[in-house]
Amino acid sequence: MTLSDMVNQVRPAVVRIGTTTSVGTGVIFEATGQTAYVITNEHVVAGHRQVTVVVNDSDTYRGTVLGDDPVRDLAVVSICCGNFHPLPFGDASGLRAGDEVIAIGYALGLSGQASITRGIVSAIRYDSGHLSDVIQTDAAINPGNSGGPMLSRSGEILGINTFTIEQSRSGRPAEGLGFAVSGSTVQARIPRLRTAAANPTPTPNRRPQPTRTPSPRPSTPGDDAFIFGPVSGDLRHDPRNGNVESFNAGVSMLDVAVSGTSQSVPAIVRLLGLWIPDTK
Repeated sequence: MTLSDMVNQVRPAVVRIGTTTSVGTGVIFEATGQTAYVITNEHVVAGHRQVTVVVNDSDTYRGTVLGDDPVRDLAVVSICCGNFHPLPFGDASGLRAGDEVIAIGYALGLSGQASITRGIVSAIRYDSGHLSDVIQTDAAINPGNSGGPMLSRSGEILGINTFTIEQSRSGRPAEGLGFAVSGSTVQARIPRLRTAAANPTPTPNRRPQPTRTPSPRPSTPGDDAFIFGPVSGDLRHDPRNGNVESFNAGVSMLDVAVSGTSQSVPAIVRLLGLWIPDTK
């Protein structure tokens, strides 16, 4: 199969996602009856529960955001009712540096068909800001490509294009540093996203422009009515500024004395570079 044949084969599964403030990309990964499920980036749909989804550059549907994960920058959207053509996931764990990959998406929100770019796998990394395995590539990824698929030469989903690094910490310009959240991470999160069990956190609307993940900064201590971090599971934080999400403790300090310890916090702190206040 030639590259152009593969592109024509996958186009019906690549969708344009629009909100009142942004345009991005998604890909249909499953279809059940006349309902399709689309994976995209959280920052494409942030702050919205209803979005516009254009399939095959012709048919427009109203999409419902079922669940989102701001940390890993993933969201699942459902659409109905039509004849949809999902793409399968490939084995991202078998990728090696030098393998060819293709990125497809609605770069810059241009009208017409999605744009195609081609490159190689530059490296496989773990990104602590997104708590995800990521695929680094030199394939061009531009604003509007967010949420689109990174594909294998045979048209399987290897990852979801998410962000680029455009300059070094010292401000020197960088080129060819695009990143996709690996399909292995995406597949592990989809069950929770589909059932809206991902504990979504409202975030401000922003343009669908992949940007460098900033270095975490210390969070600001809250008052005594709040604790920081969940009781168990992932330590949720905002990868844009490193702030740890606060959770209402649900108790009054006048009613009861509360104490708590955690032996896992030091390891998490080293991993994320976060500062966590002592709680008593």
